[in-house]
Amino acid sequence: MDEYLDWAVPYYARLYKYTSDEHYLDVARILLHDTKSMLALPGRIYDLKGPGWQQEHWRMGPGIRGIGAHRTWLPWISVNHLHGIIGLEELDPVLYQKLTKGD
Repeated sequence: MDEYLDWAVPYYARLYKYTSDEHYLDVARILLHDTKSMLALPGRIYDLKGPGWQQEHWRMGPGIRGIGAHRTWLPWISVNHLHGIIGLEELDPVLYQKLTKGD
C-alpha cells in the first residue's frame, strides 16, 4: 500500500469527463478515499506520534509484512492529499460532491 498516487485524483477525473469511461471515475474514487487508510485519527493512531500523522507505505510482500519504513511525517504525503482533493474540487465541483458523498 502506498500513499503517493492520490495526487492523480483530478487527472483521472478529467479522463472520465473526456471519455465517459466509468473505469477512470472508479480510479479517481479509489485514489480519493483509499490512499488515506493509515491516517492516524484520535483514538486510532496506530504507532504514530499522534492524530494527523501518516506513514508513507506499508509492506504486503514476503518477509516483514504490515510495517512501513517511515515513522515520521513526510510533508509530500500531505501535499499529495491536498492536491488530489483541491484539484478535483476545482476541476468539477459537482463531481467532487458526487465522489465525496459516495453517491
